[in-house]
Parts: sequence; C-alpha cells; structure tokens
Amino acid sequence: MFKNKLKTYIFFCLVGVCNTPLQSAGAQDSDPKAYPIIQNTIEARSNHEKFIKNYQAEVYIKGSTQVKKRNALYPYAPSLLYLDRHGNSRLIECLINIQYRSPTVFSHEMKAINGRQTAANDIQNRILPFLDVNIYNPSIINDQLLIPETKLLFEYYDFKYTAQLDTLEHTIHQIELVPKARSQRLLSGYFYIVDGSWNIYRTDIQGRWEFYNFRVNTTYGIHSNDFLLPLQAEISFDFNMLGNHTKSLYEAYYTYQSVEYNRAPVPDFGLFPINRNSPKRTAGSPNYNLTTRSDTTYTIPYVQDSLFWAQKRPVPLTAYEQFLVDQEQAVKALPDSFNTTKSSAFLNLTTNLVVPQNYTHENTNIEYSGLLNPLKFGYSHDDGIIYWQELSLFYHRRHGQEYLFKPSVGYMFRDRKFYFKTPFEWLFLPKKMGKFFATFGNREQSYNSDFLDQIKQETGKTVDIDSLNLDYYQHYYSELSAQYEISNGFLISGGINYDWYIPVKKNTNLPDGTGENEVLVIDNYHSFAPVIRLQWTPGQYYRFKGKHKEYLNSKYPTFQLSYAQSIRGVLNSDSHYKRFEGAMQQKIPMGLLSSFQYYIGAGGFTDTKSTYFADFELFQRQNIPQSWNDPIGGTFHVLSNEWYHAADSYIQAHFMYESPLLFLKLFKNAPKDILNERLYFSQLYTPALPCYTEIGYGLGNFFCNAGLFVSLDHWKVNSIGGKFSVDF
Repeated sequence: MFKNKLKTYIFFCLVGVCNTPLQSAGAQDSDPKAYPIIQNTIEARSNHEKFIKNYQAEVYIKGSTQVKKRNALYPYAPSLLYLDRHGNSRLIECLINIQYRSPTVFSHEMKAINGRQTAANDIQNRILPFLDVNIYNPSIINDQLLIPETKLLFEYYDFKYTAQLDTLEHTIHQIELVPKARSQRLLSGYFYIVDGSWNIYRTDIQGRWEFYNFRVNTTYGIHSNDFLLPLQAEISFDFNMLGNHTKSLYEAYYTYQSVEYNRAPVPDFGLFPINRNSPKRTAGSPNYNLTTRSDTTYTIPYVQDSLFWAQKRPVPLTAYEQFLVDQEQAVKALPDSFNTTKSSAFLNLTTNLVVPQNYTHENTNIEYSGLLNPLKFGYSHDDGIIYWQELSLFYHRRHGQEYLFKPSVGYMFRDRKFYFKTPFEWLFLPKKMGKFFATFGNREQSYNSDFLDQIKQETGKTVDIDSLNLDYYQHYYSELSAQYEISNGFLISGGINYDWYIPVKKNTNLPDGTGENEVLVIDNYHSFAPVIRLQWTPGQYYRFKGKHKEYLNSKYPTFQLSYAQSIRGVLNSDSHYKRFEGAMQQKIPMGLLSSFQYYIGAGGFTDTKSTYFADFELFQRQNIPQSWNDPIGGTFHVLSNEWYHAADSYIQAHFMYESPLLFLKLFKNAPKDILNERLYFSQLYTPALPCYTEIGYGLGNFFCNAGLFVSLDHWKVNSIGGKFSVDF
C-alpha cells in the first residue's frame, strides 16, 4: 500500500514540476504599462513573422579580439578563444551572402575572408548564429536560446517599461526584458517597439553561450523600403575563465540585393493594421529537401588584397583596427625564423599532446583527440573511469565519394581492460546513401548458453549472477556490410558478421550443489552470421552537403528491423541460431526547447541447435559513452554487463524528458551554466530478470553531462549509480 502511494506521489510531483510555471506566470507579474505593449506585439506577430518571404543580402563583417589577461593555460585553448597560440589579435574581415527563406531557413555563401582558419571558424561558429535570426521566431542560435515571441513568454520573463523615445517620426517604447530564473537559455536586455505598428525596431540583448558572455545590438528597418529587415548588428563576446580574459567586438552591415514580400510593403510613417483573422495557408505536398546553397560550398576564399577590402568596407576602419592591419603587414615582412625559439617549439609539442589536432590538405582531413587530453575521460557506475582516444582520417573524392577511417580505443581502469574498434566507411553512392562498412573490434567479456543452462540446473530458478565470476570469454567481432536507400527515409543494409570467443581461463570451479567442485573445460567458439537490416522513417527531412545526402529530423518515429542467422561449418563456425530484433524511437518536441524521447526494442534467439552467445545488436553496453544526442541516455547504467547475456530474449524501453527549466528554476542561486535538465525512465524484461527498472536525473551543458540513477528489482531499490562524461 505504501509503495503504491509513494509511486503515485512521485508521478504527480514530476508532472507538477514539468508543468508548473517559473513563478505565478500570469501577465500580472509584469509592469502594467509594459504589458499592453507586449500583448500588442504578440498579436501583431501573425502579420510580421511572414511579412518578408525571402531576401538576399551581402553582409560585411569586421571584428577583432583584445587579450586582457592570460596565464600558462592560455596556449592550450587557441581554438576555444579563436586566436593563435601567441595570442596576437588581428582584424577579421569577411563578406558573406545570406539568403533568408521564411520562416526559419538561412543559407550562407562565404565570398571572401581576410584572416586565417581560426578567423573562418570564428565567423562560422560564433557570428553567423547571431545573424541567422528571425526576430519573430521563438528561439535563436540553433534553438538554444529563448527569445520571447510566443504567448508563453510570461512564464519565463517579466517586462518593465523604461523609456519613450520620439525618433524617426515614430514613438518607440523601450521595454526591459527580465528573466524569471537563472538559466543560460534565457536572455536579458531591451526591446524597442514602434507604437501603432507594434513591430520590433531594435533589440539589445545579452546572455551567455558556451564560455562567453555576449551582447547583441541589432537594428531593423522601420520604413517601407526596409521594414523588418536587419540593417546592422554589433556583437561582443567577453571570455573570462581560469585567469584568461579576452574581449571581442564585431560589426555587421547589410546590403540588400533582393527582397520579396508576401504582401505589399507598408507605407512610410503609416500604421500596420493587426489582422486577427489571417487566412490559413493551403496545405500541399511537403518538401523534405532542406538543402541550401551553403551546403554545397566546401572551399573558403581567403583574400588579403588591401584594395579589395578598401572598396568593400561600408564604414572606414577605426584607428585601432588600422593599427592591427599595419601590425599584420609588419609581421609578414619578418623572416620565418624570427619567432622560432626553443620555448615556442616546446610549447607546440606540449600543446599538441593536450589539445585536439586537425590537419587539412586539399581533400584530406586528419583529426586526433590528443594523447593527454583530460577531456576524454568518462565515468559510469558499472565500468568506473574510462579514458578513450579517437583518430579520424577522411578523404573526399570528386563526384562525392568519401572514405572515412575512424579507429578508437578506450581503457576501463576498474577492470583493466582495453576496448577498441576500427570502423572503415566508403560512401560510393552519395545521393542514395550507398555505403560499404568494414570494422573490427572487441566487446565486453561474456559467457555462452551452455554455461548459463548449467548454472540454472545446478542452483535452481534464481540466478545470482553478480556473485559469480562469469567473465570467461573475450569477444572479438568483425563485420562487412553495405547500405542502400530504396526511397527517402527507407534504408536497407546487409552483410556478414564474424565473431570469435577466446576463453580467458581454461579451468573454472563451480558449485555443483553437493559441496564439491566441478571442473569445466572451455573451448573456442566461432560464429558466421549473414545479417539483413531495415530502417524506415516516414516524413524524413534531408539535405545535400555537396553530393552527400544527410538525414535531418522527422515528426514520425524511426523503425528498425534486424535478422541474423548463424551458419555452422563456414570458417570454423560452430554455432547455429536465428536472431530477430526490432526497435522504434522518436524525439517529440514539447513546447519551447523541451522534448520527449523514447526508444522501445525487443529481440530473441530461436532455432538454437548448438551452443551460442546471447549477443544482441540493439541490446548491449556502450563501452564508450555515446547514445542519442545525450551522451548518457538511452541505455541502462546500473545494470551489470553480465545481465546482457543472461537470456535469449528481451524487451526494453527508455524514456527521457528534457527541458532547460525543471527543478533548478526553484532555486534562485542555481548554476547558470546548466543548459538542460533530464528525467530518465528505463524498463527491462528478460526471462532471467523479469522486472528491472531504472529512474534517473541528469544535467548537461556544452562540455559535460552527468546523471544519477537508481535501479529497482520488482520495484524494490537495488542500487544507486551515476555517470559522468566530459567532451568538447
């Protein structure tokens, strides 16, 4: 009785927290003078958000970074700071064509850039997300930061009326944006709203992204020739961490080449009437191809011609910016050996050992995680501390063919075991996702079906696997397979799996129930099994990156089916079985930046005419933390490895609810760097473990994820464990 009440109480508590506003989230919490202005802006949104059908603009960007403070750790994070290892600030200039396709699709074409590779990364990774903003979207920066343009905004923000400005022959209201909770997801700053038309003329917002505090001041057009169009933006970043402090300032200026409206532009100085009964669009056949021009562009044009940039600048350089240009020219005039010293050589060596490396030459790219990279550590309850290394060799050929070799190795300190895999991939039909795969590696140690049957016969129906030493076979595997897309979202693949099992030790003492010991002799086993797999996602959106087709998202589930049959006698194979598996998974958006994900799967062995190993494809431990888009979700964390091989069938289900504001919103001094909170629920059925449950709670941000999990056996608390992973 008490257990049922406790489960009911927990359920309603979780539902209540997930659906409770940050405070009493009514509009009465806001300034009574600001509320009607914000309300009018929301009502006018239906007219404004799709007023512009598309536009194409050339955007000039310039910027520089000043190093305020640095210490011995500074040289080990040049990519994070977007500067070279010496910390020299240089002027960055860039010309980009931006095309906006309503409502949320932007594409880019980089026409010219003055700077090195770090400058190009800076523009692409930090600046462009702030320029790809439709102010009437509910989120910006790749759906990571909320901007209040929905009717739910009063749950997240308070508003204060701060000033009235009479300018540009309009009355403009300045409204302060005040978040109700400490979260990296929420912004603060000011909206400038035009009286009567209720469009947003200017935004001055600030927040935190990754390790930076940022501020973005964007001005939009107000007259008929540039109504609602971004005209210029000023973006600043302030990085201050571990004794290193840098400040960056960028300016962007728009020159429009074409603008297409869904309706005629508003007249100058006229009011834009609010249409509360806008006609609905007629539904048509969906277009699942989201390819943009930028997806087909691989090269970055570096231009250092001073005359070219002098002609393209819409505003002259400041005195400091001109100083940086002159300084860069002076450095280029020095001989290459001028700055070559023993200390710089040592610095390069130590940095290369710690920092991930990336080398690109023509069509070849090499990436390495760094031999002593402290961020390649992970922790889980069952495996303990894990450290892994990754190498990636990528080669791109004409006509879109690609070769990828991505070996990795991990070491588990608790068990003193190495795990490795060497996957090779050849993309030979890029438009149809035609791929060839080959891999070789090892998995966790396991035991065979004869051994499990013998334990059941000797000890009875209840098997206490955790108290037995069952790590008898080292499992090595290899696979050759190919994949082809039959139609959009429907993939078929097939190949051959070859597994072999080598005994860790030859003699094992087992209790036989009589007080004596029985000696079990263990032999090598091999399995040769052809495999066929089907995967189908209805309504699959995709894009082409060059000639390479890439799946994006879908509002429907993804279905998977797998069938394998081991054949005895082929390449010393001594196993005979049939294995069936199926799974269904989906990510369902739930409001602003919240989502619900589930994964449900089942599988079993049949026609087992010989000894076999219960190794499933869709039910196994991930040796290196990687699952879903959450590095610690979608698997069982407290479940011992032995249970994955303890039965010939299984049914599993994993559920995760993710939101930026769950429990931490209840605490005023909660850490602001937390991006997501997650609730986990997992359920497992096998004949040997008929009712196993895990519930958990997790936190995550840009570089680390952590979770705490409780396991229950028949709804009785069994054990508690956690998982922690760090990765940039």
